[in-house]
Amino acid sequence: MAIDIYKRKDTRNLRFQITDQLYNSIEDTIIAQFQKKTGVYIDNYGTTILTFQHARILKELLEVESKSAGNDVSKETEMLIAFLSDVYNNETDLDLIGD
Repeated sequence: MAIDIYKRKDTRNLRFQITDQLYNSIEDTIIAQFQKKTGVYIDNYGTTILTFQHARILKELLEVESKSAGNDVSKETEMLIAFLSDVYNNETDLDLIGD
């Protein structure tokens, strides 16, 4: 039950996937903070539209959390940060589809 991430309105080409393990590890901290800042909830059972501006905010929240975690940052979190950075730099909006 992962969250599949696609370029907006292009669900044929999977761009990234947030696993259940990663989602569960950031749900109470990063996802909650993101919702407070943006009003957007990343639903692991539904569809969420993530603009490139929101991708930047999510990336920054993950970076702050990663710095406080020190060496305890997962490879998956690092990959998500890099992906969100690319999304922001290329001004790409996303569809996040949970199952």
